[in-house]
Amino acid sequence: MNTKFLATLLLLGITQTAQAGVINFDNLSLNDFDDIATNYGSHGAGGAGDSRVGVSYSGSNSTTTHLDFWNNNYGDLSKVAFSPSDGTLARISFTSNAGWLISSIRFDLAGWFDQDRAARTVVYNIGGNTVTLIDEPIEGDFTGNRHSSFSLSDMGSTAYIEWGNDWNIGIDNIEFTVVADPNFNGRAPEPAGLALLGSALGLLALQRRRNARRSS
Repeated sequence: MNTKFLATLLLLGITQTAQAGVINFDNLSLNDFDDIATNYGSHGAGGAGDSRVGVSYSGSNSTTTHLDFWNNNYGDLSKVAFSPSDGTLARISFTSNAGWLISSIRFDLAGWFDQDRAARTVVYNIGGNTVTLIDEPIEGDFTGNRHSSFSLSDMGSTAYIEWGNDWNIGIDNIEFTVVADPNFNGRAPEPAGLALLGSALGLLALQRRRNARRSS
């Protein structure tokens, strides 16, 4: 067996497979304008997100710690979140647990009442990598795409999404991936990683015995 392949198995056993968190509000049964729980999706609360990542919300230019909920008519998105006050920014922040990193984020925005809108600003960030869009067109009408999608890949313990300043722009289908921090020494590999690591070490030992026999 190729030692390079064995090394890859060992690396996989240590670093773990990327895991995805999803926040799409689909499991909420709320009325239009209801508040979304301030801890929804934080460390898996409400059956959303991921246990390794804390999530917080702020709306109305950071004067609230929640966003509001709307059921439909934001393009083809249903069950979306938006800033509680018109003319203000909304923000969703992510912080990973020690030993883990956020490696990507993606999300959809759409305009209410099935109309295209213009976001004064759309900002999204992972670690030190920030994308800032000014006067960004947001889809929502019945011509062409009915929502706009955004994504970013990098590595960091924090990330955020900020958009506005119009409550007629809602967010949905937020996804992020979480990977083990290869520079963190305080966490043992998870059971799946231990099994893979054990298999790799066993294969490596077998390969060494075979090589020893050939050389004797």
